[in-house]
Amino acid sequence: MSVLSELKAARKRIENPENWIKGSFRVGQRYCLVGALTSVPYLDLTYKLLQRCVPKRYPTTKSKLAAYNDHPSTTHKDIMALFDKAIKLASCKNFGGTNG
Repeated sequence: MSVLSELKAARKRIENPENWIKGSFRVGQRYCLVGALTSVPYLDLTYKLLQRCVPKRYPTTKSKLAAYNDHPSTTHKDIMALFDKAIKLASCKNFGGTNG
């Protein structure tokens, strides 16, 4: 599985707002941003790419994605936009990771 396909799969997992949660990694079939990612060979690259897409107003920390997901002002629409931005970057010919 490539970074691009992992991003698309994770986005699809929480595409329905009913499947997205805050404050927990996973509850049943509901996931936070980080929980939607699965263990794959390119998980580290996928995670780093998503971190680069988080708006600048959020501090850079090890748990930046979780903090963004759980922030009171973050909406499901924001999370989908984050995935869309990362998918667009991973789709570029000159993306430094493995794409497909």
